[in-house]
Amino acid sequence: MRRLLLLFVMIGVAACGGRKIVKGTGDPLWGLRVRWHGHSCFSFEDSVGRTVLIDPFDETVGYVRPSAKPDAVLITHDHFDHADPRWTYVPRPSPLMGSREKPDEDPVKMEKGKGRDRKQVRMLPEGVFCSTGTFAAADGIEVRSMRAFHDPVNGRRHGTTQMYVWSMGGLTLAHMGDIGQDRLTPEQIEFLKGADVLMIPVGGGPTIDAVRAAEFVRLINPRIVIPMHYGNPLVRFAELDSLESFLKQFERIDPWTESQRQIQADQVPAGPTVMVPALPSRRNH
Repeated sequence: MRRLLLLFVMIGVAACGGRKIVKGTGDPLWGLRVRWHGHSCFSFEDSVGRTVLIDPFDETVGYVRPSAKPDAVLITHDHFDHADPRWTYVPRPSPLMGSREKPDEDPVKMEKGKGRDRKQVRMLPEGVFCSTGTFAAADGIEVRSMRAFHDPVNGRRHGTTQMYVWSMGGLTLAHMGDIGQDRLTPEQIEFLKGADVLMIPVGGGPTIDAVRAAEFVRLINPRIVIPMHYGNPLVRFAELDSLESFLKQFERIDPWTESQRQIQADQVPAGPTVMVPALPSRRNH
C-alpha cells in the first residue's frame, strides 16, 4: 500500500513538473496597484503579486529608470524612450521594428544571407513581448495586441507601434503606445472598446496631440483615462506639449497625490474620468 501511494505521488510530480503552475486571476475586490514611472511606462500589480511592466525607457528620457521586478514586460515599439536596453537584447546594429527602413518588420526574425549581408533583428528575451496577436504573459494573463501607425502617413515617418489590451485584477487595461494616426480604424475602435482603463499619448510631436487624443477617448469611451507621453519639467529628450490642453477638454479630473494608486474594480467611475498621476520621484523608484 505504501509503495502504491508513493507511485501515485511520483506520477503526480512528473505530470506537473513540465508545466508552469498558473496563478489565479487576481481578486477584483483588491484590484490593481497602478504605478506611472513616467513617459509611457507603467507597472501593474494584482492581488497575487503578479506584475506587468510596459514601455520601460532608458536614462536619456529624464525620469528615473523604473526598478520594478515584473513577471512580464510589454514593449510597444523599439525606440529608446519605450524599450530600455536593460530589458531587451540586440546582437548587432540592425533595422528594428518601428524603423523607417522596414516599418512592418516582425521584431523577432532572422533575414536570409551570410556574413555582413545577414541582418539580425531584435531578439526578445523570455518574458518580454513586442508582437501582434494574442499571447499568454505573466503566469497566464492573456494579452491581445494590434498594430497602429506612429505617424499620420502610414508609418513612413516613424514606423509602427503596438496597442495592448489585457485584463488583471478585475480591470481591462488598454495601452495605445505611440499612436500617431489622424483617425482610428473601425477595427482599432472595436479592439479598444470595453477598456476600463485607457492609457493614451497626449503630448503631440511624434504622437497624437491633445485634441486628437480627446476625440479618440470619446470613441473608445473608457471609464478611466490616464494621459501619458507629454511634456513636463522632468522630460529632457524632446519638446512635447504639456498636459493642460488635454485636461481642458474633460469635466472629471482626478489628480493623484503620488505616482501610484490602488484601483478597485467596484470603485471605477461610470464615465470617462481623467486620472493624473503625480510626477514620479526617486522615492517611488
